Amino acid sequence: MKDKFAELEEPKKRTLPAALVVLALMGGFTIHHLSNTKPIQLSGVIRAAADQRRVSVRLDNGLVVTANASKGVPLSNGEHVLVIEKTSLFAAPVYQITGKGSLAEP
Repeated sequence: MKDKFAELEEPKKRTLPAALVVLALMGGFTIHHLSNTKPIQLSGVIRAAADQRRVSVRLDNGLVVTANASKGVPLSNGEHVLVIEKTSLFAAPVYQITGKGSLAEP
């Protein structure tokens, strides 16, 4: 006797590849979304500026980071600076000093 629902069911040969394609698309979208995050603007105070290229900065949230400084911007200890944080999916965050001042100043 023939099963009357056999024609209505999706064959297993097509179900597994379709599920894998859907999973791959979702994974690709997630990786793309996480890798294209916008930089976060922070402010902090310079702790040590012995080298004008790599500067130790204490951010307003208490985190101490090493930031890259732009050329031509003279920096000294105790100065308030603006910092951007660039995050990446497979690497540690990178901090870049963009200028002097703080977020609270107009």
